[in-house]
Amino acid sequence: MQVFYSHNIEGESIALSPTDAAHVSRVLRMKIGDELIVTDGSGKAIRGAIVEISKEVCIIQASAKIDSAPRQERKISIALALLKNQDRIEWFIEKGCELGIHEFLLFTAQRSERKSINTDRLQKKIIESCKQSHNYNFPKLRIIKNTQDLINMEYEGEKYIAHCDEMGKATIRNNSELPKRILIGPEGDFTEEEKNIAIQKGYNAVSLGPLRLRSETAALYALMLLKNI
Repeated sequence: MQVFYSHNIEGESIALSPTDAAHVSRVLRMKIGDELIVTDGSGKAIRGAIVEISKEVCIIQASAKIDSAPRQERKISIALALLKNQDRIEWFIEKGCELGIHEFLLFTAQRSERKSINTDRLQKKIIESCKQSHNYNFPKLRIIKNTQDLINMEYEGEKYIAHCDEMGKATIRNNSELPKRILIGPEGDFTEEEKNIAIQKGYNAVSLGPLRLRSETAALYALMLLKNI
């Protein structure tokens, strides 16, 4: 059964988002009486049937709450520097949602070639990816101005930075249930200044293996390591 989105699923009558309403009526050509699942992205979902439908409006009559919504066992936060190609960032966003990431942080590193990002497009990607994978806990998306601001943010959990320099790095040991955050640099890696400041602020330098990974691949691999997938 397909999953759709509404910002509010409280009550018996639920209106789908305009985007999903148009998709249901114009693309899927669903009709009154057809059943579907609706989530608000907070971990909650309901099952219901269509009672009103038009080109822009779709109203669902809720019939049951879904209590088996996937829950995030580990709160993993991945901070990825802005990459030259936004498609590569969107690829990581999609896969991160499928794997149950808690939070995306995107920031401008000193060597980032891209200085801005289309956040509306990324938010839509998060919603679509979560619906497709039946992930009812939508991850947060935060845009941070630069590496310095990111490093200075308060964070109650384990903090890591992955970089290409082989000196002084440890292997990630995922032996606690504490929240975890890892920083992944852009094409060209972090600068020495960024690495040193992060380590001074309590970030542990870690290795992601012997092979040189593209940034979005490194981010996904780090997520899988930290979730013990």
